[in-house]
Parts: sequence; structure tokens; C-alpha cells
Amino acid sequence: MNFKIFLINLILCWFSYSQNNTILNLDELIDEALENNLELKALNHSIEAAKAKIPQEKSFSNPELTYRLMELPGFNPNKAMWSNIELMQMLPFPGKLSSMGKVAEIESKRLQQNYNEKSVEIIMRVKSAFYELWMAQQNLKLNQTNLELMQQFLQIAQTLYAVGKTSNQDVLRTEVEIARLQKERLTYIEMEQSALAMLGFLLNKNVNEFTGTAYAPDTIIFNPDISKIQEYALRNCSKLRSDSLMVEKEKAMHQIAKLEYFPDFKFGIEYTSSPMTGFRGWSLTATITLPFSPWTLTKANSRVQEAEANISKSKTMYSNERSMLLSKVREYFAKANSLKNQWDIYYKRIIPLAEQSLQVALMNYQTGQTDFLMLLDTYRMLVMEKMELIMTRKKFEQTLAELEKEIGCRDIEEIL
Repeated sequence: MNFKIFLINLILCWFSYSQNNTILNLDELIDEALENNLELKALNHSIEAAKAKIPQEKSFSNPELTYRLMELPGFNPNKAMWSNIELMQMLPFPGKLSSMGKVAEIESKRLQQNYNEKSVEIIMRVKSAFYELWMAQQNLKLNQTNLELMQQFLQIAQTLYAVGKTSNQDVLRTEVEIARLQKERLTYIEMEQSALAMLGFLLNKNVNEFTGTAYAPDTIIFNPDISKIQEYALRNCSKLRSDSLMVEKEKAMHQIAKLEYFPDFKFGIEYTSSPMTGFRGWSLTATITLPFSPWTLTKANSRVQEAEANISKSKTMYSNERSMLLSKVREYFAKANSLKNQWDIYYKRIIPLAEQSLQVALMNYQTGQTDFLMLLDTYRMLVMEKMELIMTRKKFEQTLAELEKEIGCRDIEEIL
């Protein structure tokens, strides 16, 4: 019976381990987020709505059909002197409808740029959450390694204490360090679950069931040309293209404002009958607006002035966004380059030297050439440097994701 229970527990543990150790592929996560993210779906619906608005803006207003009974004795329709049916249609001055349609088309293009901007933002957020998860899981691995190392320290301290070569204080210090590592492990587990929850949210998955292990390559390749990055950004940054379209939109609005100086027309055809007299006949009606009248000309002039001010404003905003883009690209590039160089120093020089230092300290402690506090300090220095290595890698990847978001690409390799 006990063997069966043990076997069942072993199978459950294996299943849980296999579920929790599903390797998460970053590219696949990004593809899934772009397909399923609810924010992107909402923006896509907005684009569809904007496209459906274009033919509305280009179309004439609804015609008017009027039916009149005149000179009714006692409100009796059968005794009406006149019966009129009239059909009226408003015709804007040529160019007004096409200009309004152009504004609607530009607005739909701006929404598409907003969608593209949100897409690269979602990619950046997925990468950021992915490397938050990676950092938490790397710290968990480091924590487990440190626990095993502390168990080794404990055994050595207990052995030395048993033969009278050290005091019981070394054993107690090791046990305190083990307890501290166990406490830190709880923090890393919480960080892991938070990162998994964020990834699940971005992918529109059940955050309570989403799990897996983040993997990152052991090496960093980052040597792009800053000038090529800036050129790419000026061509592909969705925010900048949206501001450029805003300038076009304001110019189209200026054209509409100038067309307000010209009149609109209304034409109608009317059929009149008189049951009392037997008259049957047709009437034609033509109406013209007078926007150039002295008492309305000021309003037309003000609309043109408003449109001109909006053009200047949109051009200024575009120039400001362009300068800001180049500034951010340079800032993130410098930061990413610095973090990459820091990671190289940690990975190739500091960590190997710190590991050698710990090995020497451990041998010296076993032979009585150094005390336990010196060994513990050497161990803590190595742990700190390894944690800095992990943190530096995470910061680099997140900074690179920020840079890619600003220039409007999914991966910096696209530029290369």
C-alpha cells in the first residue's frame, strides 16, 4: 500500500515537474501575443470602423421627401385644396465631399499606425516580462546551488567542530545562512509567479494555469551601427508616421475650410395636384447658400485661420517627435551598449576570478589557514557578482526591447 502511494506521488511530481519545465520560446510568445492580445484586437476593430466611415463621408446626405396637404376645411384630407409631393437633394460644392473622404482615409491610416505602435509596445512588454521571468528563475537556480554549497559548508564545519578544530559558532552561522537562502527562495518564487501572470495576461491566457521556463542564449551579440538604427527609426517609427499623417490631415482640413467660401446647392422637384380644381403640374426648386455674405464671412475666415494654426501646430509636433525619437534611440543605444560591456566583464572576468577565490578560501578553511567569516565573505561576494550578472543581462534585454519599440521593429537583427 505504501509503495503504491509512493509511486502515485512520484508520478504526480514528475508530471508537475514536466509541466513547470516547459521551455518558453520568446518568438512563439510574441506571435501568440500579436494574435490574441485584447488591446490589439480592440484597435483592429477601430481600424475596421474607420474604413467603414470613408464611404459615408464621400456620400451625399439623405434626400428629403415631403408630402403636404394644404387648405384643409376642418382638417378633412379628402377636401384638401392642394396636394403636394416634393423630393429635395442637397449637393455640396464640388470638392467638399472628396476632401472629407480624404480626411477619413488619413484617419484610418493613423489608426493603422496606432495599431503598429501598440504592436511593438506589446512585443516590448512580452520581452520585458519574459526576462523578468528569466531573472526570477535564474535566481532560483542560483539559490538552489547556494543551498547545496551551504550544505557542503555545514558538513565541513560540523566535521571540524567534531575534531575540535573550530567552534560551534561556524555551524550556527552556516545554519543561519541556509535559513536566509530558504527565505530568499520564497521571494524568487513570488517574482516568478508575477512574471508568469503578466505573460499570461499579454497572451490572453488563463494566468492561473500559464507556466513554463524562460530560456536565454548564453552569449550576447550586439554591435549595430547607430546611424543605421536612426535611419531605420525615421522610416519605420509608427508614432512619427502618425504625426506625419496628422500634418496631412490638417492640410486636408484647411482645404475643407477654404471650400466653405463656396456655396452649397439644393435642388427639388415637386408634383402638385388639386382634387377640387383638377389641376395637375410640376414645380422645380433650386436653392443656394450664401457663405460669402457680409454677416457670415467672418465665420468662414475664422475657420481658415484655425486650420492654418492647426497645420503649424502639427508640423511643430512632428519636428518635436522626430528630435525626441533620435534622442531616445541614442539614449537606449548607449545604455544597451554599456550593459552589454558590463555583462561581458562579469561573465568573462569577474565571475571566474570570484569562483577561484572561493575555491581557495574553502581549501584554506579546511586546512585551518583562514577562518569561517573570511570564507563566508568570499562566498557572499561570489553570490553578489552572480546576481549582478543576472540583473545586468535582464536590464540589457529590457533596454534592447525599449530600443526596438522606439525604432518600430520586432528584432534589432531586422536592421542588420
